[in-house]
Amino acid sequence: TARERLRLSHDLHDGFQQLLASCSFRLAAAMNYLRNGAGAEETLRRLEGVEDAVQHTQAGLRAALWSMNEEAEGPKRFSDLIKYAASRLAHWENVVEVEVSGQEKPLARKYAGSLLMLLQEAVGNALRHGGATKVKVSVAFGEKTMELEIADNGCGFDASSPEAIGPGHLGLEGMRSRVSHLGGEFAMASAPGKGAVIKVRLAT
Repeated sequence: TARERLRLSHDLHDGFQQLLASCSFRLAAAMNYLRNGAGAEETLRRLEGVEDAVQHTQAGLRAALWSMNEEAEGPKRFSDLIKYAASRLAHWENVVEVEVSGQEKPLARKYAGSLLMLLQEAVGNALRHGGATKVKVSVAFGEKTMELEIADNGCGFDASSPEAIGPGHLGLEGMRSRVSHLGGEFAMASAPGKGAVIKVRLAT
């Protein structure tokens, strides 16, 4: 219980607190525009930013609770846990393929929930934003490392664009932060028309 509380507190502090702070700033800006008699178009733009941030926060909270539940109820082996979680999400059926290679070693349970959240975020992005019809999840176990790769056949995007890391968009900065807290390495590659590939590497 203490472990789960600590992990959830980190998620709330590192991700959702920033999103809620963004909501607060955007609401304050919108109110200032109204007080100063600014046009409805600019005020609406600010409020749409608030809506985006709130929706992203809601999605993040759902993902956090989902991952905790799946980790608690699912198999102990990480590769089996991913397959178990995928089988319980109807919209992943015939879309998400899981491939495992190498000799699996026990993965610290503190990683499992965070990696499930990252996986859900990545697959969700591929389906919602990329229009992907296939997402391949590869888990490769080495002698001292584990590598997780999530590749989709979606439309891709310009990874250098500021929109790629902003609230309500692809949330890449949140993924990087999550992996960094686990002491791992994060990499992402994408281009318009070429899908996206996310790679995570952790010491085991």
